[in-house]
Amino acid sequence: MVIDDEQIMRDGCARILSEHGWSVLPAENGSVGLAELQESPKEIDIILLDLMMPGMSGIEVLEKVQALDDTLPVIIITGYATVASAVEAMKKGAYD
Repeated sequence: MVIDDEQIMRDGCARILSEHGWSVLPAENGSVGLAELQESPKEIDIILLDLMMPGMSGIEVLEKVQALDDTLPVIIITGYATVASAVEAMKKGAYD
């Protein structure tokens, strides 16, 4: 699953991943992504998650994903990274 508020990022990640044999569920925000995860948990093997999104932040989504399935790998992707945000995400179980 790719959760990102920017269409170009969702499309780009989906294209690259599908070229390598992955099926991709795109989600335009954290609420949509969490709903997809709750509806189809067995279809999701990994989440690529944008850190900075309107509404629910990537950290908030990460916390909710961890509460639903703490074994599901989450990779944080962002164009606005700081050392502090990377450390916070990794402390909460994300991969950077």
